[in-house]
Parts: sequence; structure tokens; C-alpha cells
Amino acid sequence: MASIFRRTGKDGKQADKYSIRYKDSRGRWRTVVGCPDLESTRKLARKLESDATLRQNGVDEVDLSAELPFTDFESDLRASGCVASHIELTVGQIKSTFAACGIKALRDMMRPEAATKINHHLANKKCAAKRKGKVKHKEPEKLTTISARTRNAYVTSIRHFCKWLVDSDRLPYCKLGKNLHKVEQADKPIRRAATDAELGRILTAARKGTTLERLSGEDRYWLYRVAAATGFRARELSSLTPSSFKLRGAIPYIVCDETKNGELAEQPICPALATELGKWLRGKSKNEPIWPGKWYRKAAEMLRADLLAAGVPYRADGRALDFHALRATFITGLARAGVHPRTAQILARHSTVELTMQVYTHLNLAEVASALPKAV
Repeated sequence: MASIFRRTGKDGKQADKYSIRYKDSRGRWRTVVGCPDLESTRKLARKLESDATLRQNGVDEVDLSAELPFTDFESDLRASGCVASHIELTVGQIKSTFAACGIKALRDMMRPEAATKINHHLANKKCAAKRKGKVKHKEPEKLTTISARTRNAYVTSIRHFCKWLVDSDRLPYCKLGKNLHKVEQADKPIRRAATDAELGRILTAARKGTTLERLSGEDRYWLYRVAAATGFRARELSSLTPSSFKLRGAIPYIVCDETKNGELAEQPICPALATELGKWLRGKSKNEPIWPGKWYRKAAEMLRADLLAAGVPYRADGRALDFHALRATFITGLARAGVHPRTAQILARHSTVELTMQVYTHLNLAEVASALPKAV
């Protein structure tokens, strides 16, 4: 542990600057002149001790003064198949956190206090609070601490970056990621599939409803209908344009190139729906998003307003009906129609059959009982 003191001259007066006594990388005591103020001298002492520790571990062969290689990190993420939105989010989380904590170079990441700064920053990080009801423009924006889920996402991004630095031989080791704390978060909501009757009421209420998140009632009607008929996620739906709909062939389908796994999706739809969609899309600009804006960020709240108008309960039997539940509605509909599990997995674009059948398929007791053979 370094010691900080002021030297006293022969005349009995103290020196203007503090002095620091610390052990170097070879274990020898050294004394250097610090700064006039105590806090700056303490920071310098911590830096000297940190650099000595790094040299003891052989890190002096690495250029620790180099700037953080975010450009190379982004390139490697892109090469590994990550979608642009994921790369932007991951790198953005790392950059904003490091900037707030004064981490500008590799050396800063290796300092023992780096993890403490980041943990403190994330524990107190603020974001805009969700508003309920009508928003008054003159009302000041309310801030709230980020959720446990968001904080853990930041930690995951930083850990990924630390691991990449070591794997790419930019650092011999990096303990920063291991010293960042994740927090316990509430369980994810257990979703339920909407029944045919519930879906019909939701569509009717949406069509008659007022504009929400800049989407008219008619827009939301088709948004919910396409979501329940294809299983596309909210972010995927927001990227669709009229040119994404291939409706004239023998097998009509929808193309989406901004999927969760980054792979091109060609989702078939039934001919009857294709005919109706063709009429609705007529006259729309081919390359403009059908459902523009950032509505997908509040898709759950938007649907909940239409649920209320339709008289459909948000929760039933402990399960929630949010926007992502429309995907469960699509997959459950496949099971109700007797579609083979492997085919359902392909249509759901899942990595495993277990995910399709166990997580996204929700059959009630009557539907399960109907599959039993009749008694002889």
C-alpha cells in the first residue's frame, strides 16, 4: 500500500507538493513527488501501484496506452454473423459506460478501480421513466434507475468485449468482466396464446381504435393480424415494406432480412390472407416501412390498450397476453392444426424443436383431450 506524506525542510516548513512512497514491479520501495492537492496525489499513487502490478504480470509488453479497438471489435461481430442492430446496441452500451467512467485506453481497463467505477455507474444509471396515459409536452421528463435486466445487458456486453480482447491477443488477461456484478431480475412473464375468439375481438377493437404510437387503428389491425399469422417479432415487423410481400406466386410469402438470428426469412402465408393484404397494400410506397417509427419499443403497452378496449384480459391462469404472445398464438395455432413439430420449428424459425413445443405451444385441457382416441 502506497503512503502519502509531505516532506519537511530544515527550516521546518512543509513542501508544497505531497510525496508518494510505493513498491515498484521488482518489490523495491520508491519515492516520487506527487501533486499539491491530496486527491490528485492519491489518484497518482493508485496509478503507480496499478502500473507496477501490471508489469509484475508481464503486461508491460502490451501497449496499454493504445485506444480501445472498438472498430476491430465491430468488424469481428459483423463477421460472426451478428445483425447490425445487435452490434449497434452492444458497442453503444460499452462506449457509453466507459465514457462515463473515464475508461479511454487499455490501461484504464486493467486498473483495479475500473470495475468499482462501472458497478457504481450502472447501479445509479438513469433512464426516462415510462409514462402512462396522455403525455403533457410541458411536463418535465421523469427519470428512473435502469431495470435489472438492462443493467445485466450492459454487464454482458462489457464481459464480451473483455473476452474478445484476450481471445484476440490484445491483452494477456482481463479481470474486469469477472468483477462486474449482475443483479437478480424478476422472472420473465409466462405468456399465453390468444384464442380465436380473443384474437377476433382484439382485431375489431384495434380497427375501431384511435391512433397509438403513431399507428392508426387500421394499421394496428393489420399489424396484429400479420403477427399472429406469421410469428414475426415486433422488431422484424417494423422493418417490413410493401416490397417484402411476395403475394402473386403460387405460394405467397413474406421476406424479412432483419431477423433475430440475422438470417433471411421467407415466411409463407395462406392465399386468403395474401389476397386481403394485396388490397390493403395497394398504393403504398414500395420501399417505405408499412409500420414506421419506434412503436416496437412500446408494442406491449400498445396492445394492452387494445386488449382493454376489446375486453380481453391481459392475464388469465397466471399467463400474460403481450405483443410477443402473438408469436405464441401463431405457433400454438400450428399445433392445433396438427402440423408436424419439425415443420412447426421451421415456421417458427427456432433452433430446437423443444423451444417450439415446450415454450411457445400452449394447449388447454380440452384441446389435449380431443387428441385421445374415442373409446370403443
